[in-house]
Order: sequence, then structure tokens, then C-alpha cells
Amino acid sequence: MVSSSVSEFLSKYFVCNYFLLMTVDVLLVWCGLAVIAKFELIILLSAIIISLNKLRNQTTRMDLFIIFFSISIAIASLSNIYPQAFWFEGVRYQLFSIIFFFVGESSTSKDWDFFDKSIIPVLVVCFIGLILYITSPSWYVDFKLSGFTDNEGGRFLEMTRLSAFWTYPYWVSYGSGIIYFYLLFKSYKEGRITTKIAFALIFLAVIMVLAQQRAPIAFVALITLALLVNSLFNGQKRSFSTYVLFLLLILVCCISIVFSFLDQERLIFMLSKFESLIEGGNASFLKERTNIFSDFYSKKITFWGDGIGRYGHEAYYSGKMAITDQQYLKIMYETGYFGIICYSIFILLVVIRGIRNFKDNLFELGIIFFYLMAMTGANCLSVTGQHCIVFWFCCGRIFNKSCLTYKCTSCYSLQKD
Repeated sequence: MVSSSVSEFLSKYFVCNYFLLMTVDVLLVWCGLAVIAKFELIILLSAIIISLNKLRNQTTRMDLFIIFFSISIAIASLSNIYPQAFWFEGVRYQLFSIIFFFVGESSTSKDWDFFDKSIIPVLVVCFIGLILYITSPSWYVDFKLSGFTDNEGGRFLEMTRLSAFWTYPYWVSYGSGIIYFYLLFKSYKEGRITTKIAFALIFLAVIMVLAQQRAPIAFVALITLALLVNSLFNGQKRSFSTYVLFLLLILVCCISIVFSFLDQERLIFMLSKFESLIEGGNASFLKERTNIFSDFYSKKITFWGDGIGRYGHEAYYSGKMAITDQQYLKIMYETGYFGIICYSIFILLVVIRGIRNFKDNLFELGIIFFYLMAMTGANCLSVTGQHCIVFWFCCGRIFNKSCLTYKCTSCYSLQKD
């Protein structure tokens, strides 16, 4: 069996460099070197080794529960008759991602190394993406258009969204939301926002606005407001509220400046989209999302479901019935009542455990809340590009005793970033 030093090595150089290595992967694909773009696989193999080492040293009841329900779903799905490629996709991207729960539980994940190492890659990707978005060179427009198979309206919608090296903006917007919250959270813990962090927060907020995805924008707005209100009533954090209010004013100016560089057609389309979001509200959004998959309303939900991956993106590209943007609905129909019960129990236990040490688990609980909110309009536990591993990683950190000890005794300074 592997030693702890091997786990430390794999965690430090592969898992903690997730955002960097995933960016390298997509750049290799861009350069026509898809055959060697295997960092995603290397990260997964590293996570498996770290998980096995962790489970060998200590296996909790929560670990056994996760292993039981994951294997049960995979095996039960085989009893359904549907393409094996669909099953493989579901197991590979939805069930195997759960392995990162054990990585989060591991002693290799007790510190903030994963998130500290994610800051620069995300900022660099967003900066390059912003340049490509504003200048829109012809070769980049051709690349974006080559990834669309839907109608003209759908293509135009995606062309107005900032997505950097990806066809769709999920990688950029979700990554920006995660790093924005991380920087804001650690600044809140420190009681002040440095100039460097202030620029990063404003920049990431602009990127999320240009990516035009509701969940990240709503999340950062809510979490910023929550920390602002809390700091106003907390004498020790009052200076933090001053920084935040000042940042909000600068943010409005920055967004106005960026908008001035956009062509009129794109700007009108973006503004109409935000107007519909504000006027329609969450109820309208949920109704719209639910109606997309109205064909499933007549389908019966079984105890074991129709099979993991049956309604995923592989099914969509094969012209079959698919649920591409509603994780809750996908879990319901693919894994049935068994999956609903198991996922609900798991999330409930994680939240209860996190609330017990709310102040120290604030960041992890915030990320979990973000994904639970995003699951109403995206398959963010089934798609790598939506950073599903971060959700499971944060769940594991809540159950990581050495992580809790580290957070209770360490300083939250960001001076090294």
C-alpha cells in the first residue's frame, strides 16, 4: 500500500493544482494534442490513491455509507437496458467524483493549499478570456461557433457570454465564484481587504457578470451582502464593511467601463437577459428550467431509477431523452427513490456537522450552498467543467478533524498570495 508521503506528493502536485492542470488540458486540446491531454485522468488517479490510503488508515461510518450507496447505484443501474456508454459516463463523472470526499477527509487536505493554488490559474484564465471576449478575433469566433449544434438564438446567447477557452462559460463562472468567495472569506476572517485582493474581487465580479450565469452571480451577491451585514454589527469586523462598500462602488464603475468596449448588439442582448432575470425572479427561472424537461413528467419514478448516466450529455448527443441542466431532476429519474434518499441523508449529515462548528466551516458550507443552489439549473455534480470535485472536497473537509484543528489554530492571512 502507498505511504503517506506518496499521498502528500500527489495532493501537493496534482490535486491541489486542479485548476492549473485542467487549463493545461484544454490548451493541449486547442493545440491538437488531445491524445496527451490526460491531466484530468492523472488527478482522478491521484485522488483514488489518496482515498485508498485514507480509508486504510481510518474508515468512518460516513465513509461506509458513501461507498455503499455509490456501489449500489452503479450495480443497480446495470439491471436497466440502455447503452453502456451512458452508464460509463454516469459512473465516471458523477459517482467517481465522490472520491474527492475522501480526499477532503484526508490529512493531506487539512490546510488551504488547494484553494491558494487555484487563485492564480483562475485569474490568468479570466484575464485571457476577457481579452478574447472584448477583441473577439475571427479564429476565436470560429472556435466558439464550432461547438454549437442548437438554433441561432442559442448560438448568439453563448457568443455574448465570456467563456475563455471553453465553449460554455461554466468553467470560468463557477471557478470565478469559488475563488471570489475564498478571497472574500479569508479577508473577512482577517478583518480587512488588501489592495491586491480588492482588485481581484472586482475583476472576478466583472467576469461573472460577463459570463451571465445566474447561480454564481446570485451566490456572490448573497454571500457579499451576508458578510457585509454581519460585519456592520460586529465591532471587530467593522472595517471590513467599509472596504466592501467601497469595492461595490468601484465595481459599478468597472462594469460600466467594460460595457463601453462591447458592441451595441451584444450589449443590448446582455442587458435584456439581466432585465428578464430581475423582473422574472427565481420563481420564473425555476419554472422555465422545469418546463425544459416537461417530457419527463409522465415518466414513472422507480425505486432504483432508470440508471446512472441514462439522461446525461452522452444521451443528449446521441439524440436520446436527456436532462442536461437540472441535477435534482437527473438524480430523481436516474437513481430513483434510493438515490434521492441517499443524497438527502448525505447532504443533511454534512450540513449538520458543518453547523456544529459554523464559524470554522463557513467557507465549506458556503460552497455547498452554492452548489445546492446551482443544481436547480445545472448538472454541477455530473460535469467536470463545473468543478464538481470542489463540492465533494468541501464536504470531506467538514468531516476532517485535522482540518478543523488547523482552522482553529492557524492565521487566515493572505499576505503570501
